Amino acid sequence: MNPRLMRLALAGSAFLFALSCCPQALSAQESVPTYGPSKYLVINREFTKPGRDGTAHEATEAGFMRAAAAGKAPFHYVAFASLSGPNRALFLSGYDSMEAVEAERKSMSQALQTSLDKAMVADGEQLSGTDESVWMVDTDLSQNTNGPRVGSRYMIFREFVIKPGHTAEWEQAVKLVLDGYKKADVGAHWSTYRMLFGNSTGPTYLVLT
Repeated sequence: MNPRLMRLALAGSAFLFALSCCPQALSAQESVPTYGPSKYLVINREFTKPGRDGTAHEATEAGFMRAAAAGKAPFHYVAFASLSGPNRALFLSGYDSMEAVEAERKSMSQALQTSLDKAMVADGEQLSGTDESVWMVDTDLSQNTNGPRVGSRYMIFREFVIKPGHTAEWEQAVKLVLDGYKKADVGAHWSTYRMLFGNSTGPTYLVLT
């Protein structure tokens, strides 16, 4: 690899997540965009207070799902719980377009929104913070996106924050890695997403394995 590319300044972190055991979240498993066709990914993160993860948070999340089911909510998501890093839960929703995101939110009735708001108040008692981000898939930086997804219980999330002005170098470095994996033909698979909206200090990429 080009030594200059190896010196590319970036901050990277990797975290392991387990698929949440909440059964109603699994009903939308086909919408998970990790190895699927979804172009956009919306991620909601909930950071739990010390001692409030596990059954305490699962109980309030179950209340939210009951409210969503009763109101025939139009959204679908899959939940993951962290196994490394800060205690948090991630909720992933996949969409074919940004218009689909907006249409989903507009389609929710006032009664449903009120019910969900009440459930979120209870859930908020377990949380120290939340955030939301929107990502777009980068097929040029992804590898074998039809890799093994069915039956998977764990996923690794790798986030890379690129030094401003070095995106082209980053992409060139990733393509060198992709070329190496393709030649080795070892069956490696990952999906790369680029942040469109969210809190970051520079161009940010998310690699899901």
